[in-house]
Order: sequence, then C-alpha cells, then structure tokens
Amino acid sequence: MRLTISAFLGTAIISLLGLVFGLYFQLDLSSQAWVDESALQVRKSAIDRAGNAIEAYLDQSEGVVLSLRDQILAGDCSNSQSCLLFALLANPHLTEITFTQARQIGFDDEGHMQMDPYGRHQISVYREGAGDKVPICTREVSGSAGNFSAETRCRSPQKILSADGSIQRTSSMDPTESDAFKTPAEKGKRDQLLRSDLSWSSLDDLKPLEQRRVVLVYILGVEDKAGNLLGVIKAGIEAKVISDMVRSTKVNALSDKDYDPYLVFIADQDGRLISEVNETERPSVDGDDLRIVAKDLPLEAKEALRHPALAATTSSKPSSGTFKLSDRTYHVSYRLLANTWGWRVGVVGPAAYYLGHLEEQRQHMLLGMALVMALALVCGLVVLRAVQGAFRQIQDQTRAMSGFDFRSRQTHSLFQEVNDTLFSIEVAKTAMRAMGLYVPLPLVQKLFSENREPALGGHLQEISIFFSDIEGFTTRAEEEEPDVVAQWLGQYLAIMTEEVHAQGGTVDKFIGDSVMALWNAPTELDDHAARACRAALRCQDATRELFATESWTGREPLVTRIGLHLGHAMVGHFGAPDRLNFTAIGDAVNLASRLESLNRHYGTRVIVSEDMRIRVQALFNFRRLDVVRVKGKNKLVEIYELLSEKSGIESIDPVIDRYEKGLEHYLAGRFDEAQSLLRLNQQDPPSLALLNRCQNGKLI
Repeated sequence: MRLTISAFLGTAIISLLGLVFGLYFQLDLSSQAWVDESALQVRKSAIDRAGNAIEAYLDQSEGVVLSLRDQILAGDCSNSQSCLLFALLANPHLTEITFTQARQIGFDDEGHMQMDPYGRHQISVYREGAGDKVPICTREVSGSAGNFSAETRCRSPQKILSADGSIQRTSSMDPTESDAFKTPAEKGKRDQLLRSDLSWSSLDDLKPLEQRRVVLVYILGVEDKAGNLLGVIKAGIEAKVISDMVRSTKVNALSDKDYDPYLVFIADQDGRLISEVNETERPSVDGDDLRIVAKDLPLEAKEALRHPALAATTSSKPSSGTFKLSDRTYHVSYRLLANTWGWRVGVVGPAAYYLGHLEEQRQHMLLGMALVMALALVCGLVVLRAVQGAFRQIQDQTRAMSGFDFRSRQTHSLFQEVNDTLFSIEVAKTAMRAMGLYVPLPLVQKLFSENREPALGGHLQEISIFFSDIEGFTTRAEEEEPDVVAQWLGQYLAIMTEEVHAQGGTVDKFIGDSVMALWNAPTELDDHAARACRAALRCQDATRELFATESWTGREPLVTRIGLHLGHAMVGHFGAPDRLNFTAIGDAVNLASRLESLNRHYGTRVIVSEDMRIRVQALFNFRRLDVVRVKGKNKLVEIYELLSEKSGIESIDPVIDRYEKGLEHYLAGRFDEAQSLLRLNQQDPPSLALLNRCQNGKLI
C-alpha cells in the first residue's frame, strides 16, 4: 500500500517537531574543542594539499634529470640536442635543460677537475617564456682557449624539429668556468643531485630585471664506469608555478563559498617569503638569497612569519599555534617541505571563521523554535518539494532517452502514479536497447539530431574501411557443433566490436566470421584514419587476451586477418524503400576486402593501402610489403604491413630493414641480392614468401 498525501503530511509535521527539538539539544552538545579540532584539520588538509602538489612538482623535475643521466649512461643520447628537446617537450613545467661537456685530464690537490682546453661544449634548450605556445630555443656554445661563441635558434613548438628559424651568433663565456659546472664536476660530488635555492635564470642575463625569470635549478654530474666525466646536466623550473599552486589552494575545500579569509604561503626558516602573495610582487636580493618582498603584506601574515611555530616545525612534526591581533584571534599552522632548503608551507586565518559558523547555527536553531507555529506552511512546501522530486525523476528519464542513454535505472517514488509512469519508460528503454542491437546508434542519433527520416540513396564521402576475417574458419566450424561455434564466435565478435566502438568506429555488418567497419560515417571524425589503424592493433591485442582466458581453455587461438583502406565510397541508405541498410559501397570497399585476403600470401595480420599509410605515417610504424595487382584494379597497388603505434624515438628493426631492401632488389629484378638478404630472416613469414618468389624468378 503506497503512502497517501494526507498520511505523508501528518508524518512530516510530527517529524519536523522532533527535528526542531533535536536541533536544540544538538546545540547544547556542541563544544569549542570540536570546533578548534575541526579548524586544525582543515588547515592541515590545506597545507598537505599544497605541500604534496609542490613536492610532486619538484620530484618530477628531479626525475627528468635522473632519466637523462640514465639515457646518457646507456648510450641513448648520442644526439644531445634531440635528447634535451624531447625531455623539454615532454615536461611542460621545465624552463630549461643544459648539458655541458669537457674532456677530463685529471684532478688538482683540492679535487677540482683539470680540463683539456679543447673540446669544451654546451647544449641548452629553453623556453622563451611561460605557456605551451612560446618559442623554444636551442643554444650551442663551443670553442677553446678562451675563445667561445654561441649559436642560438628559436622556433615554435610545432616546428621545433624543422630547419626553420634564423641562427644568432654571439660571443660567449667559457661554459665550464661557471660554478654550475665546476661544483658537480668535482671529485666526490658526481652523481649527487644538487639543488639551488631561488635564483635568476642565467638565460635571462641580458633581459631587463622585470622580465627575468626566477628558477630553481637541479644539477647532476655524470661520469662513466672509468670515472671520466661525461658531462653536467642542469634543469631549471620556474618558481612562479609554485606561487600559483599556493595561491590557488583553498583552505576550506568543502565549502562552496568564494570567500576564504585564510592565506596560504611558503616561507623559509628565517620567516622570509618564498611564494608571491599576489601576482604583482617581484623578488629581490635579501642578503645572499633571492626572496619575495611583499609591499602590502596583511598584518596577520607578518605576525605568522614571526610566530614560534615557524621555527618549531620539523620534517616529522608539523606545528600550529594562535595569536591575537586587534582583539581578534588567529590560527597559524606550518609544515616542512621535503627536499627543499628548509621551506615551510604555512596557513593563517581568523578563528572566528569557524566560531562564527557555530554562532550562525545556534541562531538558526533558535529561529526554528520560534517558527513552530508555521509548521503547516513548511509541511506544505515539503509536500510540494516531494511532488517536484517525483516529476523530476520522470524528466530525468525522458531527457536521458532523448540523449540516447537507454541504460536501466533504479527509480522509486512515494506516489503510485509516478511509479507507473517510470515503469512505462523502462519498458520503452528496453525496446530501444533491443533496437540498438540491430541498428548503429550513431546513425539513429544523427537522424534524430537532424530531425529527418532515412531516405534511399547516398553520397560520396572519404572513409576508413576495415575488413577482418578468421583464418580457416570454415574448416573449424565444420569440425564443431553449431551451438559451440556460435558460443565462441560470439565471444570473439564481441571483443572485435568493443575495440571498433572504442575508437569511434561503426560496425557496418557481420558476414559470418568477418567484420566490416567504417570510420567517418555516419559520424564525421577528423582523425578517422588513425582511429581505424589503432582499432586494428587493439583488436589483435584484445583477441590475444581473450585466447589466454579460462573461457578459451582447450580451444586453439584464432588468427585474425585485417585489411584497411582509406578512400572515397558511396555512403548512405541502400536497399528497398521498406527495408534499408546503412552501408558503404564502391571500389574503395572492395579494395579493403581484398587487402584483408592478401594476408594469407604473406603470413601477416594487418595490411593497409598506400593511401592509408600516407595519412597516418607520422603516428604508426609500417613495413613496405609489396607491389601487387589486385583483382578489379588495373593499376598496381602498393601495400604495407601495419606494425605498431609510434611511441617516441623509434629504432630500426633489422628484420624489417633487410626485408624492405630485399624487396627493392626483387622489384628491380636483382633476385640474387634479394635472396642474400631474405635468407637472414628465416623467422619472418613475409621474407620467406618473397624468398620463394625470388627462387622461382617471379615478379608481381
């Protein structure tokens, strides 16, 4: 029996009376100690958030230096400039990376390295300013015997690997004479990560003071196993980022109010500011250090910087305290930052921020006691709100259906009529989910958004086409019971469909064990070619994972062959007026299908056309496979094997290199030279196939 509105109203009145008296007793149970503890935890959470973010930022910079050291020791940085460029581009927080080299000839009595006057060299890569669009500059210093010159070139991040950008040549100091090189090159200090305090960026020496950047520098000397210096790595990060992190930290993160009277800052052990309180402040020299001098620093911040809690803070013990200023009580807390120069994260704010909340709560409760006589009105509002909530469920459900979200949802309402309506919506969603098993939902979404019905016909459109097939499926299907075949084929096709959909593709149809899929139709995608290639690779990986599961135990793995082509095809609704099928037809579709079947001749898994390779060659690795004559095509077709997705600096696979060189010899009719290379690839099926054709003296 569902609750009636009358019963609901009576229950609400009784509940509200109990709530008023409950709030009254809750006020009596509140205590100042609880408020103080709550305030302390909020402050601790704030300095922990800021501290953890800054420590992670500094650790990330240290990691870049250590990673470069490992690459140098492993011999992976033969091109120093490329290594530094890739490190800078991969780490947007870095402002500069420098690698300085000199030939070591010994050490003096004090452990300072003695250097050959020749062969001194420095490579620097740095950003001209903040942001991801500022120019990136490379600076190379070289020379000998006190005569050094620098070549500087600045380019946009998009053209950093091109030859664009003019070269500026200037005279330069000997880069090995700076303390940033001498100190980490000393005996006993190599392979020790050295950190600087705040300092001006050496790359901004020629700029006006107001334009110079403040950085933190990490320096590491690298030596080989024989004790010879390979070079000194220096990486700089902009200190302004730390100030931005601190200023953006909200003390009461659970509050939705913009007003936050608490101030978060970073100071050193002497009470001098490290972080900027506002964006207009600039650092200045204070003794031997570079520190922030705030002209309009709030009085409570000045008092917090003099508070004993600052000096009492240790790595294992954060410190807190209170002080009074103009008859107001303030809370202050500090926490030490790891791997810094004694820096502390501090937070200071008025205690009344939390006590005032308690007083406000008390006033609200007393006001509630005075409004007992108005409970009837309040209960009416509660009833109205309940009805609104019920109808809001109906709106949410219908809005979800309009957005093609047909997932089943648990719904409940106090009112029977609303429950009946929600049940009807669930029935409609069940029907739509069933329809989605037969019709691609992106197609239905597009027709819905354009407010039109499907019509017979199509249009010419560039698409990426995917065909897959299982090797030996017919034979295998004949050897097993039909229901067994249906079961494992369903598992296989579910994995294939999931990977196609994950890359934004549309499964056009299943042809037995084959899958035909499209990209850029019906939904247009700028990177449809890359998505299709990525889907082909993921399908291979996902099916291998399927074959390793318990559900596939006792069954031989399947071999999936895939063909990919990019071209123009007729895309649209084809069939009879009363039964349409959205698909693509044309020569491009036929070529994709034939590329799939070519895999059997080469022992490959994924073959793509030249048009597809040209579009995505910057993102994927390919092997030039052959030049073939495809059925239905008069022109010869270049075909390629899709190998993998690029992931940075790629090394040349000797097997692939020998095959492609052997193919060049083969196509030129030099069969003996081709065979000598291909015989070295005995484990490579395409090489064996081409070797057989060379031995028979057959061309295309």
